[in-house]
Amino acid sequence: MGEQGVKAWGRRRGGLLLDAGAARPSQRPAWSIPAIALGLLVLALVAGVVAIAVPRSAERLPGTAPADYYNFGQGLIMIGANGGVFAFGNAPFKGSEAGQHLNAPIVGSARTADGQGYWLVGSDGGIYAFGDAAFEGSEGGQHLNAPIVGMAATGDSGGYWLVGSDGGVYAFGDAPFYGSLPASGITPNGAISGIAVTRDGGGYWLVSTGGSVYAFGDAPNFGSMAGQPLSAPIFGIAPVPSGQGYWLVGSDGGVYAFGDAQFYSTPVPTHLPLPIVGLNPTTDGAGYWLVGSDGGMVTYGDAHYIGGESNNTVTEIVGIASNPSRYWPPIPGGDSPAGSPALVSNGDGRLEAFTRTTNCTMYHTWQSTAGSASPFGGFWPIGACLASSPVVVRDVTGALEEFAMTSSGAVFHEWQTSPGGAWTAWQGTSMVAVPGTQLAAVVQPAGAVDVYFRAANGCLWHAWQSTAGQPTTLGGSYQVGNACNVASDPAVVVQQNGQTVVLFDATNGQVWETSDAGANQQNSWHTTSGTPLSNIESGTDLAAVN
Repeated sequence: MGEQGVKAWGRRRGGLLLDAGAARPSQRPAWSIPAIALGLLVLALVAGVVAIAVPRSAERLPGTAPADYYNFGQGLIMIGANGGVFAFGNAPFKGSEAGQHLNAPIVGSARTADGQGYWLVGSDGGIYAFGDAAFEGSEGGQHLNAPIVGMAATGDSGGYWLVGSDGGVYAFGDAPFYGSLPASGITPNGAISGIAVTRDGGGYWLVSTGGSVYAFGDAPNFGSMAGQPLSAPIFGIAPVPSGQGYWLVGSDGGVYAFGDAQFYSTPVPTHLPLPIVGLNPTTDGAGYWLVGSDGGMVTYGDAHYIGGESNNTVTEIVGIASNPSRYWPPIPGGDSPAGSPALVSNGDGRLEAFTRTTNCTMYHTWQSTAGSASPFGGFWPIGACLASSPVVVRDVTGALEEFAMTSSGAVFHEWQTSPGGAWTAWQGTSMVAVPGTQLAAVVQPAGAVDVYFRAANGCLWHAWQSTAGQPTTLGGSYQVGNACNVASDPAVVVQQNGQTVVLFDATNGQVWETSDAGANQQNSWHTTSGTPLSNIESGTDLAAVN
């Protein structure tokens, strides 16, 4: 089937950008590979018998990391040319094609958005799906103008793209076609060696062995190594979780960072498993792994060493795919999160997230089923124009209650009418906080919700429910003992003995502690006298744990 064929559907968004902007200065370790080995590797690429590391398409949706980010932990799979799959860290093994007859060598892979499946692709365009990865079609058995060299998946795992060494792009499932090099009449600067998808799935980048980056759809071009001296061909591109940059990696282990991608120069390994066939970032983008064709692994930044196949003599490693970088769903209207989100567990174990946006509206989203790998649904507005980050607690009945303040400092709250049920409208409280500050809330041992805030007189105040599990019984506000000259938002924790402890930073930079007289004694406080706990910069916010 032709490269544009019947699968090249979807309205093209945006145009083609070629090597826009100047490249960042070369940031690479001083490693090299013998010229003869490089020549063989490039010939193998053009022939389609060796894969290039193709970073998987993480679910990339609008927002800014880390406010809209949640972590799957560290794990990756290595892919062998014979279809073998090697799982490390917390990445699950879901099957492989090892020992099976293949019409062509495996050259790349991509993982599903929940990390519970993956696809393998052969140089002939054949697709092999494992775990919860769905088969959406392939180019197996079709005439290709150039061998397939890699693939990437959509954020919802409902489709994928294949890319050929000539820059031809083949779209399957719900993956839109945004363009290709042959369709644009462009001959790449060296063979195309990788594809990566933008954070919102609205575009993709192609990278060539000559270091050129070709951007389609809404993919911005942050720079490339085109025209720069390279000691080895570029064999992969990996986007950062923020969507505002990417890394290029050479077969000699050279790493080039563009946009907000960070270059991590340490530790410098004593032995590099050449040739490098893949770079994949950690899920938070603060590190990455390099993997060689022998299965050896090198770590940078916050990437942990989680295993390797350096003693592998069965198959050549041709690529890696790390755990997905998962983001909250997009907020309607393209609005962006603001401040810090709140994340709380419902009574049935499902996580529910809350955020305010730049237009001051509150939104929430929740898992359909309990479990760390379960995706979140769409964001839904829950009314009110509120200026502070939300504070959410689960009360004694299992229902959630949310608190936030207006731009004038007036504190409002809303709550579920039953665990996991509908929400009430926002209602006012007796509390008036300093505008721009943050609330804190805890559930007392007897089940009453207790909310703390900084008042205009410079002291800490709080209000609590007179009847546990009854939000309408939230009473008047009272000062917390003599906790005054407060310069930070309060940090509150209930100890195992039922005593509530409040920490705060005073205007002189000293950290003070005050506590109530015992379990459920919210109106009786010890004085904040004596020696302070420590000295820090005035205004530093605190955190406390039991």
